[in-house]
Amino acid sequence: MVKRGTNPTKYMIIKNKYLYEQHKNVPPDYYEDCKTNILQKLWHQKKLQGITKYLKKIGRTEKVLDIGCHSGDLSQRIGELLGANVTAIDISESAINYARKKYPQINFDVADITEYKTLPKDKFDLVTAFDVLEHIPHTHKVAKNISSTLRKGGYLIVGVPSNRLLFKIIWSIWTKFMKGKVWRGTHYKGFCLENLNKELSENGVTLIEEGKANFNLWNINTYKHHE
Repeated sequence: MVKRGTNPTKYMIIKNKYLYEQHKNVPPDYYEDCKTNILQKLWHQKKLQGITKYLKKIGRTEKVLDIGCHSGDLSQRIGELLGANVTAIDISESAINYARKKYPQINFDVADITEYKTLPKDKFDLVTAFDVLEHIPHTHKVAKNISSTLRKGGYLIVGVPSNRLLFKIIWSIWTKFMKGKVWRGTHYKGFCLENLNKELSENGVTLIEEGKANFNLWNINTYKHHE
């Protein structure tokens, strides 16, 4: 909702900038704590199980674009599972520099999925976006850009938190009082998975399967670009 008396475009630019700056403040090695923090470890293990299940349905893939890769741990896992050549992007330069040192075999780049001019110009067989789209106000731009970079007949897999009250309560506690404080304020409150589905469909990328993970607190949707 845009506040009365404000310029809608200006408001969205400010909101967009705030979200991105908050994300850039997340330490590059943040996900290393998943190995030591019992809550994070359980959450990410369950999430990886769900991701693995749906990636295996796609099968061996030549070229993958992973959006919002941060430190690159999941990008590396995707490459292993699919035997793929992975390109991974993130808006955080410090995270990308960290990822390049950790996984030199992956093509990492600083890029913004809402800005087509910054994206790799390859046509990918699979695009993945896990825990990233709920941070972005302009999903209509995301839908258009994903469609442009995905080959005809290619797949998209999106993973985002559910809209269930239980997740909202857990997320609020995690970001206010626990290790997740660095993520406080980074979820765009206007994000709606149904709207994203519609925007993707309008750009030729159709939902073919809906899935769940993490005790039904995380959605995993698979889409396909029209032939």
